[in-house]
Amino acid sequence: MAKKLLFFFFLITTLGALVFFVFNWVIPFLQPNIGQLSVNTPFQSSTAFLDNKKLGATPFYSKNLKIGDHTLTIESEETKWETKTTLSSGTFNTLDINITKAEEFISGENLFFRKGQKSLVVTSKPQGVKVFLDNKEKGSTPIKLEPSEGVSTLILKKDGYLSREINPNVVNGYRLTVNVFLSVDPFGTTKKLDANSKIALFSLHNNFINLSKSYSDWAEGVEFTQRQLGSTDTRFDLLIDPGGKTYILDETSWKNKLATKAVANVGYLATKQNDTLSEKANSEWQKLKTQFN
Repeated sequence: MAKKLLFFFFLITTLGALVFFVFNWVIPFLQPNIGQLSVNTPFQSSTAFLDNKKLGATPFYSKNLKIGDHTLTIESEETKWETKTTLSSGTFNTLDINITKAEEFISGENLFFRKGQKSLVVTSKPQGVKVFLDNKEKGSTPIKLEPSEGVSTLILKKDGYLSREINPNVVNGYRLTVNVFLSVDPFGTTKKLDANSKIALFSLHNNFINLSKSYSDWAEGVEFTQRQLGSTDTRFDLLIDPGGKTYILDETSWKNKLATKAVANVGYLATKQNDTLSEKANSEWQKLKTQFN
């Protein structure tokens, strides 16, 4: 009897040691120690770097990257931008980002996984963004959610910013982090100030964010956002700031409109919502109207 007990004890101990060896040494060895990453910058030619090592031009995809925490850098001709990401074995990370010199108009999302309890963590820049999961308001960023496994619809909104919709895929055994970057709304409230048959003037003003600290950045934000959206309620060709400085948003298009006297839209970068044209801005506007007569 004692021999049988000793045998069963030995057998159980051996099986336990074998299970421990398989789960801690064999399975990790067989699993690929690599992660997958996709980087996309839809509206500019950029180059991606991982921990200062060049990955390649965007759009970029690789399924052979070292797992762990990394610094991901995106460089274009005009600017350089970086964020953090974590590559985990068996997961697919994505970064979709629109970068510009005017940092407040950067937009996009960075999605990455860590092993752990199934969950969805949403962070944002700026913070305090309202989060809607499958059309239900859940709170404000940063926030941890526990949706069902699979694809969800995530919408982020904040006054003064352009909203963003994302479709994250939640996976059992992983915590999915969605880091969202919202662009300031460069149009805000628009109001028609003056018009003739060929050219119209509108005021632009963001009621929640002061954009007048840099009119050149504001103008870049308008141009960049129009390029991303493709179409807006009113598409602007030229902007005027209160100092009378003009910003042509597309040189080729503007020259063609001047030559053909095609319909054009001008935006006035207003410091206050109900601002009238400054003296210098009005002078430039009168010149423009003459050119389109």
